[in-house]
Amino acid sequence: LQAKLPYIDSWNEKRRELAHRYSEKLGSTLVVPIEREWGKHVYHLYIVRSARREELQAFLKQKGIASEVYYPLPPHLATPCRKFGYKEGDFPHAELASRETQRPAESLATRKVTSPMPSWHRVRRSRFRSTPS
Repeated sequence: LQAKLPYIDSWNEKRRELAHRYSEKLGSTLVVPIEREWGKHVYHLYIVRSARREELQAFLKQKGIASEVYYPLPPHLATPCRKFGYKEGDFPHAELASRETQRPAESLATRKVTSPMPSWHRVRRSRFRSTPS
């Protein structure tokens, strides 16, 4: 792990550059990650939001693009947190996030991206777009 430390800044910057390209191309079709002026995202995961997750995943799979939902259950509803008495509706943003499609950033870093996911240009605008809450 220590051998990788000297490279981490350049790896993070490369992922940021590629993620920004994706966001430029996908931002009119999906809800994409954003950065605030007070911090930098390192895009360990590139997460997109879609109310039509299953249809989006099928589309991505057809195009050879892996996607996965990593946290299908929000943390407050998971078994270890039951003792706290949280219920559905207590954390609506976490619940929405549990229904999002996620794309690993490693795929971003290894894929040659000149025009990220060009097949999206043929997708009707807003086809998969979620309505942010």
